[in-house]
This record gives sequence, structure tokens and C-alpha cells, in this order.
Amino acid sequence: MLHRIGALLLALPLVLGLSLAASRTPHAYASQADEPENAATLYNINLYRGWLGIPPLVVDPALQRAAEAHVEYYRLNYGDPSLAGMGLHYETPGKPGFTGESFQDRADHQGYQGWVNENAGLSGSISCHSTGSSVPSAIA
Repeated sequence: MLHRIGALLLALPLVLGLSLAASRTPHAYASQADEPENAATLYNINLYRGWLGIPPLVVDPALQRAAEAHVEYYRLNYGDPSLAGMGLHYETPGKPGFTGESFQDRADHQGYQGWVNENAGLSGSISCHSTGSSVPSAIA
């Protein structure tokens, strides 16, 4: 229990940093919104936000689609040297799975109406994640 509370406290700066995005109107279902792990994480983050008087975060379907499409682009182009380092954030026109060069282009392509930034990271083996079972969530 203390480990879980500690992890949530470490996430508090992220929660506070996303407070501007929370003023958006709540959105309908996104593909992973009701998966137990994601729902529990969002519930706990919003619990802390509520204690601080900050509006809750919600999953944004357009951002979710953009994130899932970019993961698929990365999977399809795994091993391409252009994806090394900061190249992880960009896509190349004409390559399999391309939906937009920049993270803003990809969000726009999926119908998102606001400004975006991206924080992406990899851990473990791509082969463990290429089944689609580990796709990032998008919150706004």
C-alpha cells in the first residue's frame, strides 16, 4: 500500500502539469479507457487532483487514436535508423503506418482540436510490445 501511495506521489508533478488540459470538455470512450489498469490509474490520479481542487483528467479519443497509430508506425518500422534518439517522435512520409510527420500533425490527423506535446519512451523489448497489448493512453 505504501509503495502504491509513493508511486502516486511521484506522479503528482505530472498531474499538476496536465491541469491546463483538464479544462477541456469530457470526451466519450477511447479504446483503452475502461481497461482495469488504465481506469484504476486515472481514478487514482483524479483522486489526488480532486483533493487539490483541480478538475479531473479524461481520456481523449483523438489523442488515443494518434498515440496508438504512432506505436503502430514504430512497430512497422522497427530497426529504421531514423527512429533512433529524438527520431522516435517523428514519422517519415511514405513509410508504413505514416499518419503525420510531427506529433501535432498526427493529433490533427485524428481530429484533435488543440495543441499537443509528446513524451514517449521505450522499455523492454519491442517484440514483447508488438502485439498491441501495450499501447499508450492519451489523456487531456
